[in-house]
Amino acid sequence: MSDIRMRPKFVRLATQPLSTVAERWKRQYYETADMIWKRYQCSIGSSSKEIYDKLVALGDNPTWQDINAIIGNLSWTHVSCDGCSEYVLVAVSIGEYDSKNKYCPTCVAEAAALLAQHKDGEQ
Repeated sequence: MSDIRMRPKFVRLATQPLSTVAERWKRQYYETADMIWKRYQCSIGSSSKEIYDKLVALGDNPTWQDINAIIGNLSWTHVSCDGCSEYVLVAVSIGEYDSKNKYCPTCVAEAAALLAQHKDGEQ
């Protein structure tokens, strides 16, 4: 008789941590070796260094609205859904622990409804 091992199932929330946006911005746009800021083109006309300074000035508990007003888009404060490509504040990641796929509440609800319709394996 052999043992059947179930693999662990990972379902976890996926968010963009707001308190680390300034730090993540600096990692993205500051060249440590050359001690220079990379050029950043944005619609609000600020340089990457000016944006970093504004993000730091927000303090330890910035809101996503304040961050987006500085950066000019949702990509630093929201998660992009791999199902529909919408930006959402919270999503879920399902699968292996290091899975990069994230799904918004709407896509998860639609998938659950579809599965519920076919719960007995009927096609």
